[in-house]
Amino acid sequence: MIYFPFRLTEDSQPISRRFPWLALIAGIIMLARLAASVGTFSPTIDESSHIGAAVSLIEAKKLVAPGSHPPLARLVAAIPLWLDGARLPQCRGQTTIGTEDLGYALGTQVLYHSAKPYSTLLIHARLAMLIFPAIALLYVFLLGRMLLGEPAATLAAIFFSVDPTLLGYGFWVGNDLASCAGCLAATYHGLRWLTQPTWPRASVAAIAVGLAISTKFSCLLVIPLLLLLALARTSPWRKLLIQLPMIAAIAFVTLWGTYLFNVGPLSDQAGLQAPAHPTSDNAAAQAMRRQWQRVPRFIRETPVPMPSFFLGVARLAAHNRYGHAAYLNGQVSSTGWWYYFPEVFALKTPLGFLAALSIAICLCIIRRQWRQWPTRAILIPAILFFAAAMAAKLDIGIRYILPAIPFLYLFVAAQLARPHWIVLLVALILCSAIETAAVHPDYLSYFNIAAGGPSNGDRFALDTNLDWNQDVYRLADWMRANLNGRPYAIRLDGLRNKPLIEKLGLDPASLDASPHGKILFMSKSSRLIDGRLSWLSHRKPIAHIGYGIDVYDLTGPAQPNEPDDIPVRDELESPTK
Repeated sequence: MIYFPFRLTEDSQPISRRFPWLALIAGIIMLARLAASVGTFSPTIDESSHIGAAVSLIEAKKLVAPGSHPPLARLVAAIPLWLDGARLPQCRGQTTIGTEDLGYALGTQVLYHSAKPYSTLLIHARLAMLIFPAIALLYVFLLGRMLLGEPAATLAAIFFSVDPTLLGYGFWVGNDLASCAGCLAATYHGLRWLTQPTWPRASVAAIAVGLAISTKFSCLLVIPLLLLLALARTSPWRKLLIQLPMIAAIAFVTLWGTYLFNVGPLSDQAGLQAPAHPTSDNAAAQAMRRQWQRVPRFIRETPVPMPSFFLGVARLAAHNRYGHAAYLNGQVSSTGWWYYFPEVFALKTPLGFLAALSIAICLCIIRRQWRQWPTRAILIPAILFFAAAMAAKLDIGIRYILPAIPFLYLFVAAQLARPHWIVLLVALILCSAIETAAVHPDYLSYFNIAAGGPSNGDRFALDTNLDWNQDVYRLADWMRANLNGRPYAIRLDGLRNKPLIEKLGLDPASLDASPHGKILFMSKSSRLIDGRLSWLSHRKPIAHIGYGIDVYDLTGPAQPNEPDDIPVRDELESPTK
C-alpha cells in the first residue's frame, strides 16, 4: 500500500472499517437512480449506431459497422440484444467495414424490426451498460484506498457517485462511461505494477490496458500516462524494462481478443474505397480517401490483425483534424475553442464540488503537496486527459473529459479528508447531492445553479451537454395531451428520426413539412447549431419539452423576414450494403 501522510487519526481506524460499506451503499444508490431512468428517454443520436455495430459484430465475427469506435462496450450491449433475439443475418460472412450510415441502418433494423419491441431492446441494452459506472466507482475507491487510505477513498467514491456527468452518461449505449472505467482500471493496475513490478501484476496491468484501449481510442493515452507516472517516482527501471515486452504482447492480444481475433486486409473498408458518399462526403472523408490512395497496394492488401482498429484510429485522426460543428456561448465553430472544456466543466459541475476543488487547489499549493507521490499519481492523469481534450477539435460534450473527472474527486478527498476539513467536505458532498438530485432524471442536461440550471443551458453549450435527441418520448406524450388535432411540424437533431416517429404514432411527413401555419416542435441543437429556422430566436416558445425541445405556435400569419427552412432529408444507407 502506498502511504499517504495525511489521514484521519489512528483512533478512527475501527470506524474506517465501515467505510467500504458506505461506498457500496453509495454505489447501489447510484445504480438505482440510473436503472430507474433507462426507460424515460428516447434513443439518442448515437445509440442506434452502437446497437447496429453490436449485433453485426456478433453476426460477422468482426467489427464491420462502423469501425470508428473499439468494440468492448458494443460487446457488452450485444449480450442482452442477442438474448432478446436481435439478429442481422445479412451480416454473416461480411468482411467489408461499412460507413457510419451502415451502423445507423443496422441499428434501425435491430430496434424497429425485431420480434421484441424497440423499447424493450433499448432498456435491456442500457441496463447492461450499468456495469461501466459500477466499475468506475469501484476503481475510484480502489485507487483512493491504495493512495490515500479507506476514509478518503470512501468519501471520494461517495462524492463521485452524485456527479451529474457520471449519472448523465451512465446508461446510454455507447463508450463514454466505458472509457472512464477503463482508464481508471488501467491506472490502478498500472500503478500497482509500477510500485511492485512482479510478473503477475505486470500481466494484470497489461490486460487492463488492453481492455481500456478497447473502450475508446482516446484511451490510448493510458500508455503515455503510465510512462509519466513511472517518471514521477523512483521506479525499478530494470524490472520494468524486462517485463515491458510481455506487457505489450498481453495488451495487444487482449485488445485483439475484443475484436474476436479478426484478421483481414486494410482494404476491406467501404468508406475509403467508394469515390463519394451522399452523407459522409465531407472534407475529412475526402482527405482520408486521398491519403488512402497513397498507401502502397501491398500494405493495403496484406492481412493484419484487427484491421478495424487501425482504420478506426485513422478515421479519428481525420475527424479531429477537420473538427466537428460545435456550439459555445452562442457561437458555432468547427475547430472549437481551447477553453471549451474548462468552461463546460465549470458550468456542468455542482457548485459544491467546484467549491471543494477550489479549496483543495489552495491547500495543495500552500502545503506544496504536488511534491508528494500520491498527489502526483492523482494529478497527472487528470491533467493529461483534460489537456488532451482541450488540444483536440471535438468540442461536442463534457463526456470527452469523463476520464479526468474521477481523479479530481480523488484530489479533493486527498486534501479535505482530514481533521479540521472533513466536516466541510461532508457538507459540500451533501450540497452537490441535493443540487444533482433536483434535476432527476435529466442528469444529461444538468447545468449548475450559477449557469441558471438546465433551462438556461443553451445560452452556453449544446450537443450532448443538453440535447442528444433524448426527449422524443416526451414529445409524443406532450402532443397526445395538448395538440388537439392541430397541424404540426417537427425538427429534431440528426437525420434518422423517421422510424422512431412512426413507432410513436406520429406523422413522419412532419419532419419535412413547412412549419408555417403549424405548431412547431424544434430541438435546440437543430435550431442553434444546424441553423435551421434560426429566425425562431425572435419568437417565444409556448412550451418546453424536457430540456431539449421547444414548442412554437406558428399557426398565425408569418412575420416579416421569416423564410421557410430547407426540407430535412431522412436517408439511411441500405442494411444490405
